[in-house]
Amino acid sequence: MLISIITVVKNDLVRLKETIISLMYIYNDNSFEHIIVDGNSKDNTKSFIKNIQRNCNNIIYNSSKDHGIYDAMNKGFKLSKGDFIIFLNAGDRFIHNVRISDEYLINNQLN
Repeated sequence: MLISIITVVKNDLVRLKETIISLMYIYNDNSFEHIIVDGNSKDNTKSFIKNIQRNCNNIIYNSSKDHGIYDAMNKGFKLSKGDFIIFLNAGDRFIHNVRISDEYLINNQLN
């Protein structure tokens, strides 16, 4: 069973990092794919994701102009291969049992 997590973002790298932090513990789990659809951001989103992809082989990244959030969500849906799909937009988080020190360390590695 494969779960697709689709995140749409545009020029919101700070909140995208929050979302990625909440997913860090599953990034190397082969039952998940994280699809990030970027509306052609002008901040450092593209280079940030390229760096993360070096260590996480289940991130699928698409950066292109879109016609709004629903168009971006549909792009993510078309890229997904999952049996189940979760939309988790930039700034949204999964809540889990992370100690504050763990989140602090993860956050500092992403900066």
